[in-house]
Amino acid sequence: MDRKVYLTRLEKIETHTPTVKSFFLRLPPGEKLEFKAGQFISLHIPKEGKMVRKPYSIASSPSDTPMLELCVKRVENGFVSNTLFSYREGAEIPVDGPDGVFYLRKPFKAELVFIGTGTGIAPLRSMIRSLFQENYPGQAVLIFGVRNDTDILYEKEFRQLEENHRHFKFVPVVSRPVNWKGETGYVQEKIDRYIGGSAGKEVYVCGLTPMVGAVKEKLESIGFERKQILYEKYI
Repeated sequence: MDRKVYLTRLEKIETHTPTVKSFFLRLPPGEKLEFKAGQFISLHIPKEGKMVRKPYSIASSPSDTPMLELCVKRVENGFVSNTLFSYREGAEIPVDGPDGVFYLRKPFKAELVFIGTGTGIAPLRSMIRSLFQENYPGQAVLIFGVRNDTDILYEKEFRQLEENHRHFKFVPVVSRPVNWKGETGYVQEKIDRYIGGSAGKEVYVCGLTPMVGAVKEKLESIGFERKQILYEKYI
């Protein structure tokens, strides 16, 4: 079966860091792409007369449509990311989707934990935005690991969310601090302090494969069952 392709318009570009940008794609008038918080779409990028499909997690929540936000890191020698970074506002980009089994499950658990690194924050942000747009009454914590002090994506937004919702805790972790007075090291090292026991909790993890593996191993060592841990690995 042919997949439906939406011809989106690149409405806006926001720069987070020299190598990370948000791309806001507007769906065609009258079109609606229904997705679950945490899923991804695939961009169609022309290369040598053919279309290359590349998946990117949606960073916006389902209720933010008809605009879809992607948080993309430019990878050295990465064809799609470098092509995307060369685009200007107004460009037309075909996409298809949604896809993926990494999404926010309902009914919500009483305590939710989100652990991510780098642009692995994208699907987690979608989940967290969706969660609080639905007036989630439970406890939630986000442990977000980055390399440098200046790499904390969506920091202002998460700090504002923490201020507005007393049941939400935001824990940025910097592995190579320069002018940083918060948590340092790696996300898996913060699990004992900020998560504790496993009862009544569900964990969503997204980032590079080694981090996901280390986090899963740590969670299982303190009593989390595999069904309590949902994850997406970025290669």
